Amino acid sequence: MMTNLGYWRRLGAAVIAMLSGLPAVQSYAATTDAPAAWVAYAQLVGQTFQTWIESDDADAGRFQQYLDARMAAAHADSSPVSTILIQTWIGPDGRVTDVRFDSLGNADADSALRTLLTAHPISNPPPRDMRQPLRVRLSIRPNPDAPNS
Repeated sequence: MMTNLGYWRRLGAAVIAMLSGLPAVQSYAATTDAPAAWVAYAQLVGQTFQTWIESDDADAGRFQQYLDARMAAAHADSSPVSTILIQTWIGPDGRVTDVRFDSLGNADADSALRTLLTAHPISNPPPRDMRQPLRVRLSIRPNPDAPNS
């Protein structure tokens, strides 16, 4: 059975992970004040969150429906970009213990995103000395390479 996810399949999520108290860390950044292990872990968390949001999980589907509605309501002359800054705490076992973000203005979307990001552990634990919270910026925008439907 094929799931129709509307606009979501035409969206691409760009995830930029930032370390608490340090400059933004982007996947293409060559230098930073953060230790290399922190940078690599921040990138792993950002990529993991992106994978979870794009999954066929029920909570991902609820969040994707919110994105669909937001895209449908966007004006044709505006850029439908959504940015969500998430403060993330990760335990020594890799489990996401807490996430905090400003409300999206939709209680179901808030709940779905919170549940989605805390339901599974990150594949690796954080470096022992890494500062927390880890801040992850989710930038969700239309994918220009996707076919129109």
